[in-house]
Amino acid sequence: RIAAGDHLTHGEIRHIAGKLSHYSQVCQSGRIHLRWWWIYLHYGSDLSASGLGNLFQDSAWWLNLLNIWKDAEFPGLEYPIFSSSVVMEQNMIVILQSDASGPHGFGYISGSIDELDPLFYSARWSPSEEEICNTSSHYAELRALQHYLSATTDSQKILIWVSDSQSAVYSVNNGSCHEKVSLGLLSSVLSTCDHNHIYIIALWIPREKNLLPDYLSHLAFNINSEDPAGRVSSLPSRTAGGSESSA
Repeated sequence: RIAAGDHLTHGEIRHIAGKLSHYSQVCQSGRIHLRWWWIYLHYGSDLSASGLGNLFQDSAWWLNLLNIWKDAEFPGLEYPIFSSSVVMEQNMIVILQSDASGPHGFGYISGSIDELDPLFYSARWSPSEEEICNTSSHYAELRALQHYLSATTDSQKILIWVSDSQSAVYSVNNGSCHEKVSLGLLSSVLSTCDHNHIYIIALWIPREKNLLPDYLSHLAFNINSEDPAGRVSSLPSRTAGGSESSA
């Protein structure tokens, strides 16, 4: 109907966008393909031709998924919803706390919810991404998250990502961001979570409470190392001591 020039009513658009938001609870990458439906809700028939093109692309993604579901098949992106008792019994909760430094790099700590000595990782920006990460803190924070997801072997987990970037936290939880340069990265994050059956929840933390990840975001650069990693207990005592308050 839209392609034929017959624009939907406000109620019809809201109904579709709301229904697809509901489906996104079991397919996180769907969040990124909701963006242009909400934009269409705002602009309606005034949406530009390029905007309509984006709307059609998002709709094609959803139609493909919905047709697979209609045939009682699964593309492998879905993940089950567990009860709280199963989550605790199977130790399914993983905590990732990260930070990114524009000129230097990124770092994070990770482990299960009851981990007393979490793993740490620090890395410098590669030459190809140094400029963009120094320009966009939003992109840099998402890049730290993406690195963890690309390296982890976890599956069937609930990942709680803790960051001091409010914009990055909002982007992950809502599947949308204003920075065009970050959209592809955000899409990669949510798609990776779906493929690995990881449900992600992003939480914001004040910068002054993110001390150890902040230290790690500079560590690789300061010691001129590519990617130092290990247990937090192996860090210098003054840093390891700081990790207790940070974690």
